[in-house]
Amino acid sequence: MAPKKDLHDQPGNSEILCNILRISPTSGLDDKIIGARELKALALKDSTQVADAGDIPHLVALLLAGTPSVIQEDVVDALSYIALDNQGMVASAGAVPLLVALLSADTPAHVQDKAAKVLASLVASNPENQEKVASAGAIPPLVALLSASTPPLVQEWAGAALGCLVDNHHGNQVKVASAGAIYFLVVLLSARTPAPVQNEAARALGNLVAFNPDNQGKAVSAVPPLVALLSIHQHSSGSAAGGSLYSCNSSSQQYW
Repeated sequence: MAPKKDLHDQPGNSEILCNILRISPTSGLDDKIIGARELKALALKDSTQVADAGDIPHLVALLLAGTPSVIQEDVVDALSYIALDNQGMVASAGAVPLLVALLSADTPAHVQDKAAKVLASLVASNPENQEKVASAGAIPPLVALLSASTPPLVQEWAGAALGCLVDNHHGNQVKVASAGAIYFLVVLLSARTPAPVQNEAARALGNLVAFNPDNQGKAVSAVPPLVALLSIHQHSSGSAAGGSLYSCNSSSQQYW
């Protein structure tokens, strides 16, 4: 067996380790700001190398309440890149409850949307993380972020996270529907809603009603706006609308 390389000997890891030291608990605010920003840039370039350097727990620690939002924003951005290929490592580092806490109304919108984005990445095609995120209480705040008073980018990622949470997960379909998501998602299909938000709302509805007759019956009001999206948009919103309409017909009880 070949000897394991020391992290310091691997190209680029000296820069990663330098920035890990910058975000350590004993560092000053300026160092933490610089370190978080640099680690975000490094994660965008090579998220696996940052993860392998053992950086995830240090980043997760900066999600704790009391960390300035300017740091949290960069940290959550970095985690969004890392989580794409390292779902288990991010969840195991304790990120889920801290990300859920960042969905609260007290959190700045530019951090809320990124927290929802990371949660979407963590639960995508990952049943274990779907369970963890739902059990951590993410569903009610994600549904609340679909409301009309929420900025569009936050609505978009809240819709994406909910869509991934319910994908092929009957238990979460029931929980999300019970939390009132269907009403808000249908409202977001309206012509006044930006196309990216419409797209995620349509996708979430499709996953929410797939093979679920009860949810199909609750979402009948979505049919007219979904049909309208099919006729208006030729891009992803139309595609997601078509997928949603198809999902409702995947059961023996065809409500739509």
